[in-house]
Amino acid sequence: MHRCRKCLVEYVTAEEVSGSDSTQAMMGSIIHGGFIPYFEKKEGVRVVYREKEIACDYFTGHIDGYIKKTKQLFELKTVSTWEFNKITEPKIEHLQQALCYRYMDGFESVKFVYLNRDTGEYKCFDVDLTTTENTAIMNALINKAKWVYEHVENGLGIDDVEFDPFEMCDGYCEHGSKSADTAPEKDSDAKEIDEIENSDALKQFVRDYNEAKEAEDEAKKRKELAGNLIKETLEKSGTKEILGYAVYYKNEKKAFDKDALKKEYPDVYAKFEKTTASTYFRVKG
Repeated sequence: MHRCRKCLVEYVTAEEVSGSDSTQAMMGSIIHGGFIPYFEKKEGVRVVYREKEIACDYFTGHIDGYIKKTKQLFELKTVSTWEFNKITEPKIEHLQQALCYRYMDGFESVKFVYLNRDTGEYKCFDVDLTTTENTAIMNALINKAKWVYEHVENGLGIDDVEFDPFEMCDGYCEHGSKSADTAPEKDSDAKEIDEIENSDALKQFVRDYNEAKEAEDEAKKRKELAGNLIKETLEKSGTKEILGYAVYYKNEKKAFDKDALKKEYPDVYAKFEKTTASTYFRVKG
């Protein structure tokens, strides 16, 4: 019932459920069948009436179960890790589903269990279905369902449903209704940042930078190799001119005159002796 009226009319008038829906239902039954016994043992409760079908004037469905100890409707939802980490309260579509079950069979409370199908973790939420707010939601759902069935019984179809720009639906809606799953509108600064980050110009700058960096690294290697070869060749010859370039390669060493120091300052000579060495390589154009 979280779908828009166009989607609901389409659903009611459909001749059969698609194969993908049947497959999802089968997989859900397999997961539920394996998890519920574990949940019963860990929580110390018993879940009965599993997959029980209930129906009334406008609704039909299968409850996941009923917890006798706490007298609660039991609803198990399997989600991905990404969804599991985001959930801090029951999803609105799941609350609406439980409120439909309340209308059909009088359930006053529900325990939602969200199961992480990737890790086996789960989290629970207890919800009172009889609060004033939830009762108002339930009545709105009943009126919506009543409208849809009366619309179909009168021989009208999807094209006869007036589009409501404020009506919400899920992300799979094909009739243009607003999605309840859509992220909030970004502010102008966030939009501008997105435009810059995704612009073709910025992407080209990044490509140019990476290409220049690769060329720079390659040039550095070539320079180092050429320098080593020049130094090896000119190690003893000193300054040379090659192809118009003045090439310098010198070894310089400075040392104390041991004999003079020893003669003038024999006591200092006995304590100190210092030798320095420096080498430089330069190609000057």
